[in-house]
Amino acid sequence: MYSDRPSAPATAFSGKIDERVKKARLQTLLDLQAGITAEKYQAMLGQVRTVLVEGTSRSLDHFTNPAGDGGLQWTGRTSSNHIVHFPADEGNSGDKELLTGAFADIMIETAHAHSLGGRLIQGPMGATPEKGEKTIAA
Repeated sequence: MYSDRPSAPATAFSGKIDERVKKARLQTLLDLQAGITAEKYQAMLGQVRTVLVEGTSRSLDHFTNPAGDGGLQWTGRTSSNHIVHFPADEGNSGDKELLTGAFADIMIETAHAHSLGGRLIQGPMGATPEKGEKTIAA
């Protein structure tokens, strides 16, 4: 939604579109995009995606650990930049550095407005090296 800038010559132009019309058009566009996103996310349900783990998730109500034990939630991104949240498994629930920077295979099980939810199938692949180890770029 365009807004005039005080020093721009366009502020003096006539025939401006009313703010209510601009807001309605923007909302129509946002609603259309939300529908497209929901459709694409629904199509990912049941698929396994490789996720680059960014670290632990912020506390989000709809991403509570299914076990109900208050365990860690991880977050990462697919190669197409979709955000995926998943609970830590028993082997990595207490080590925040174990998965960070690693790739993990995640089964996509839930779709939300701006992210996906899933469970760890396999990980970590290419985890952060131990102190003193070297990484070699290809």
